[in-house]
Formats: sequence, C-alpha cells, structure tokens
Amino acid sequence: MNRRTVLGLIGASGALWGTCGSAARGQREQEVEGAKGPRFFELKGHRFPVLAAGFDRAGARIATGSLDRTLTIWDAATGLDRPILFHDFPVHAVAFSPDGKRVASGAPERAFVAPPSKVEMVVGAVEPGRPQPPVFFINPRRQKLDSYHEGGVIRVWDIEACRPVVTWGGMGASPKALAFSRDGRTLACLDHRLVLTLHDAGNGREIARMAEHRAGDEPGLSAVSKEGFSADARRVVSISHVIRGKNSWGGDVFRTVILLWDAAARRVRTIEHSSGAVAISPDGGRVAAGNVGDRGDGLTFFDFETGAVLRTAAFAGRGDPNVAGPIFLAFSPDGSRLAVSHARGPLAIHDGVTGERLQWVERPRPDQGEVRAVAFSDGWLHVVEGGVDFSDEWDRERSFKKLGPLVTWRSPLERR
Repeated sequence: MNRRTVLGLIGASGALWGTCGSAARGQREQEVEGAKGPRFFELKGHRFPVLAAGFDRAGARIATGSLDRTLTIWDAATGLDRPILFHDFPVHAVAFSPDGKRVASGAPERAFVAPPSKVEMVVGAVEPGRPQPPVFFINPRRQKLDSYHEGGVIRVWDIEACRPVVTWGGMGASPKALAFSRDGRTLACLDHRLVLTLHDAGNGREIARMAEHRAGDEPGLSAVSKEGFSADARRVVSISHVIRGKNSWGGDVFRTVILLWDAAARRVRTIEHSSGAVAISPDGGRVAAGNVGDRGDGLTFFDFETGAVLRTAAFAGRGDPNVAGPIFLAFSPDGSRLAVSHARGPLAIHDGVTGERLQWVERPRPDQGEVRAVAFSDGWLHVVEGGVDFSDEWDRERSFKKLGPLVTWRSPLERR
C-alpha cells in the first residue's frame, strides 16, 4: 500500500483538512459512447450531491466540491480523480487560479445540532415553493433537517503538493461563488448572505467588502448559474430576490432581481428581471440574462454601467417547450461566444454580443442532468453536467438513493 493510498484512508475516516487522498481511486474509467453526440466520462467518487464545479482555463482539469465534504480534482481527459482534498464541512464553491496550479474552495466554518423546537419553527415558517435558508443542512441519510452550518472558510490549495497554502475564516456565511482575477492576485467571494469580499489570494487579507442587505439568497443544490465574475474579479452579477409585499396568508411575496456589483466603484445596482441564469462578459461591460416567465424563452443583454437593455434574442427550435428559460450561461474568455443550456435538450452557442445562435451542441445524455460548468479552449467546448440529483436506484449500503452520474465531455466548436 503506497503513501497516497494510506493518506486517502486517513482522510476518509475524518482526517484534518490538510490530508490529501489517493491520486486515482482505481482503474481508469471507461469512456462511454453517448446515444448521440460526443463520448463522455463518468466522474465516479462523490457519495452525495455535487454543490460546485469548475474547469481550469485550459479545460484540462475539473474541480468539484460536494456535500460529502471533499474537493476533488479530476483529469478531464481520463475521468480519473487526482487528488482528493478534504474539508470539515460541505464544499460550496470552487475556482482555479489562472495558471491552474492552485484551486480555491469555500465551505462553512462550523456546524451544530439545532434543538427540535428550532427545527420545527424553521421548517414550519417556510412557504411551499420558497427555498430553505442556506445555513441549514439536510441529512441525506435521515432525510430531515437536523443540523445547520454557520460562518465560512476559504482555502487556497497547491494542487501538486496536495495541501492548502493559505486558509482564512471568520466569514459571516459560507461562500457560494469564488473567482480569481486574471492575474491570479485577487480572489473574489460572494457568500450566502450576499456579501461580496475581495481578498489577496496570497495571504487572505481582505481588500474590499460590500453587502446588499435588501435582497435574499436562493440556496439549494440547483446547477443554474446565478453568479458571474468579470476577468478582473471586481465586477460581479448575481440573481437574488427581494420582498415585494405580503400574500393573503401574511407570507412574504418575492420578486426576482439581478444585482450588479462594482467593487471598484463600491456600488450595487439592481435590475428587476425574471431570470433563471446570468453571466457577465470578461471585460465586465455586458450582462447576459436568461428570460423566464412571461418574458419568453430567450436572452436579454444589459449594459453593466447603466443597467439599460442593449438587445434581446429569442430562441427558436430544438428546445423543450416544457422547459422555461435557460438555466446555465457562460461567456468564452474573449466574450465572443455564450454557452446556453436548458434543463434538457441540446446546448447552444450564441454570439456573445448580438445573441445570434451560432451552433447547436448535442449532449451525450440530454436527460441525465444539468450543465454544471463549461470551458472554451483551443476550438473545443468542455462540459461537466449532472451530479446533483438522486437516481431511482437504491443504495443498500447507505440506505439511500444513489447519486445520479456526474459526467464530462467535449465537443468541437465551429469556426466563425
């Protein structure tokens, strides 16, 4: 038994955060031929839903954070995991540095059991259709609310050395999204309390802090892209909800808004728009929002500075008419392309400025899961999808349903 395997066994039994798991959990995963479209690899290893996923700039590595408290780095070309890094609590956010040598992860800082009276009070206060508070943790084995998390911690890991190079905590809530600046010197964090902080990526020192107290977070395990960062990590866009009144039962009624965070100007702008996914261009000038509800199935582009609508683009054909609006958007590094995905059906590539559809990209298993992350690299589109829903298959060992597959695949981009 080699050293890495021993470390993996130690980590699985509740090791401290510095422990690194085995470089590869077994034999190479077999490449699978999709029903149509590209071949894909199943990324096997996580025991519970994947809360965050991201590619490095080259599309060669994938980082995933899970409810099982692990941060896993995968080889996108083989589907092998190397390495596995351990947190004390579920990993909610991940981000690669521009050079691909480091990865940042965010998780709660502490957890404790809530008394039965408090659990009943919280559950009873949640209206049907309204999301659970982000600090609460649903135990998958018992299928009930029995503990909750608070605070937040960020770790920046050296991937080759399998250890954190810097760690800082004391945050008000767990990070929900992380991003390095283009030069790798700044790390931006948007947490579950909608507080945006900028940190020195080398030592964790806080550079700037902004808070939006009027809005509320929408937590959960959904794969929709509800946050986006510009290349310098100083402009951020996020979807949130504000109270617009009371219903006939006295409960709060919410409306969806898009928050435009400008850390350089210390300003937060609000745009009222029913959207299921957002993205910001790398230069920070344009915001793309997927339309939902009575706005129809399409895209709306906004000017970041003014909030004005630049243009709209309606979708036509190939989409599932029963699926309302895109749930994933991502710009290419140069901002010329925009990847758009619904819950089912093919993925589309649009012009990042005009919204014109450029290409359809067939997904190998369009019904297997939502798109989690994409990367544009050297004429290829790299995709990670799934890993968030439980299947109908029962896991007898854990007395719970098995997790749906997490897969990665790539497809060539058409030349423009």
